[in-house]
Amino acid sequence: MASFSINGLAEHGWLGLNDNDTGLPEVLIITPVVGVGHERVQKVLAELDPRTDRRGQPLISRNLGYLTPERTYRTWTFGRDGDLDAVAADLAGALDRNGMPFIDDLSGWERFSAEIETTELLFD
Repeated sequence: MASFSINGLAEHGWLGLNDNDTGLPEVLIITPVVGVGHERVQKVLAELDPRTDRRGQPLISRNLGYLTPERTYRTWTFGRDGDLDAVAADLAGALDRNGMPFIDDLSGWERFSAEIETTELLFD
């Protein structure tokens, strides 16, 4: 997880590498999820309901595939006999090209607050 502060508001970018190991030892499938959290919002939510303390977790997240030009659910498959370096490089490239701009875009309060209105987080 990368942490940074902009305009005094602590934000953090987040990368989750969800794994599907049902194919092990032959195949490992990774589903990357990119997200953004805001420390002050998460602190307030935790004070309102301690059972929902999500500090350190993203408040807004997307499967990396939905952030690509194809806008579709995406996984990366690491096969025992495959080119692991090429798959890792493709995943890292997709994160750099698509995930980091998503994090950067939502690091500003105005854009983040507009996006969070479209989620159910504030209505749970």
